[in-house]
Amino acid sequence: MKLLYWLHRLLQRLSGGRAGIVPYLFYAQPVPEQPPARRASGGARVERATTRACLPDVLPRPEAVIAERLASGSRCLFLAKDSELVGFLWLHRGPYREDEVRAVFAPKPAASAAWDFDVYVAPAYRLSRAFGRLWDAANEELRSEGVRWCHSRISAFNLSSIAVHEKLGARQVGWAGFLCLGGFQLMVSSLKPWVHVSLRGEPSLSPPSPEA
Repeated sequence: MKLLYWLHRLLQRLSGGRAGIVPYLFYAQPVPEQPPARRASGGARVERATTRACLPDVLPRPEAVIAERLASGSRCLFLAKDSELVGFLWLHRGPYREDEVRAVFAPKPAASAAWDFDVYVAPAYRLSRAFGRLWDAANEELRSEGVRWCHSRISAFNLSSIAVHEKLGARQVGWAGFLCLGGFQLMVSSLKPWVHVSLRGEPSLSPPSPEA
């Protein structure tokens, strides 16, 4: 994996950021059937937002990206304390269009699976209970909708994120690697369609839930 990472860095450098290798691991994290014991709130609670007006004024993401996520039906669970953003995560039901490569991810079965992405905790709170409280809120919301597994894609280069997800009980259910050279994209995956080559098109991948 180190060799792949340095090859990715070399491609990025030589192409001015227009080429690279993007390796993903797909994980499915179980939604607990019962809620955990309540965590101390510390004067803040997790809020749910489906419109920009419900989100904090300042988010560490481009406004265009936020608008696109909300327009696609994604929702944001966030934690703020005294008007200061503590952290957030995003949830999506149904097919999710990736914004890093050209691909659509549709976890299955659709009735009992959801997609999570862009989990963020502000640096000052990364040793606090913020991460756990965000996931408690996400699990509570997904459980009420009959969701049993929450899927995500993680960069194979991000070993710390992989470790955190596995600690939460997540299981790897597939992988996909993307070679991007300008507009050209080659995908190789453990999931159908297994191989996809395009200049504009996007493959649709369906990571399965472990019991599917």
